[in-house]
Amino acid sequence: MFDFLSQKFSSLFSALKGKGRLTKENIDDVLNKVEEAFFEADVPYDVTKDFIAKMRVEAQAESVQSSKQPGHALIKIIHAKLGDLLTGENG
Repeated sequence: MFDFLSQKFSSLFSALKGKGRLTKENIDDVLNKVEEAFFEADVPYDVTKDFIAKMRVEAQAESVQSSKQPGHALIKIIHAKLGDLLTGENG
């Protein structure tokens, strides 16, 4: 499961790295792909939906949008939240 998710996220992160600006469509596309990857990896539905909802709020935050590299800022947030999810931390 971890290898599968790692491969999926690597391709997502590559697509985000060059973004100088994140649009609602960019964010929706990335989060849809994250959701799809979670479902393909058999992550429970409620865990996936909760994660995506939190990521949507974080991605639309002013700190991400005003960042010089919003794609990188979003990658950092996703990485941190994945770590929280895997360690069982709430955040």
